[in-house]
Amino acid sequence: MEDGISVIVASKNAKHDLMSTIESLENQTDKNFEFILIDGMSSDGTIDAAYQKINGFVTAPIIISEPDKGIYDAYNKGLRLASGAYICYLGCGDKLLPRSIETVRGVMAHTPNSDVYYGIVKRYDEKGAFTIYSSSPENLLNCSMIPHQACFVKKETYLKYGGFSLDYVVASDFAAMLQIYLNKGSFVFIDKILAEFKMGGISTRNSDGYYECIRILREKGCISNNEYRKKRNKKYLRDFAAKIF
Repeated sequence: MEDGISVIVASKNAKHDLMSTIESLENQTDKNFEFILIDGMSSDGTIDAAYQKINGFVTAPIIISEPDKGIYDAYNKGLRLASGAYICYLGCGDKLLPRSIETVRGVMAHTPNSDVYYGIVKRYDEKGAFTIYSSSPENLLNCSMIPHQACFVKKETYLKYGGFSLDYVVASDFAAMLQIYLNKGSFVFIDKILAEFKMGGISTRNSDGYYECIRILREKGCISNNEYRKKRNKKYLRDFAAKIF
């Protein structure tokens, strides 16, 4: 199906958070999607809990638990297994709003065959306060990532550019999205909140994501070596000052 959707989740010892993600999928008004869980050998009962939770509303879920080389290795495994034309990646604890898949499928029907459909997210901090956030393809050049929780990307496009590089620890999803943009991929913005998540994932909990982003921009020829050094040094001084004050 041209509008077939695969939801891929990577997990490791995060049973409680995974259950909240699965509940958000159970609450979808459109349950015609594929569910793929790639687990890194959890020891907290994640797999048993996932089977019990997901089997009630998803036909033939794909659940794998085996050693991996990190989240982007897990993402690549899921990508290869997916039968959907479009992929949505969720982290454990990320949630899709109830009408998200229905909404995206409706937009796909009116604007078919685009590379990326993306919307808005709610980001919660550790105190429970939230901000509304989205970005745009152009802002990738400023290290502003389009939120992956609200992204539905064509599988064929991911594969065309090699999926997710294991050379990056926290910003391989940024590199993949930048590659699509630099190659003039088509992006469709959906002006609705599609997902919510808690701050603290691998790309939000420290400055490593920014340093990798500017490294990627330099490697892709988006900024010069001189610009890279200026951005790196400026960020380093900010981080240093924040520790002192």
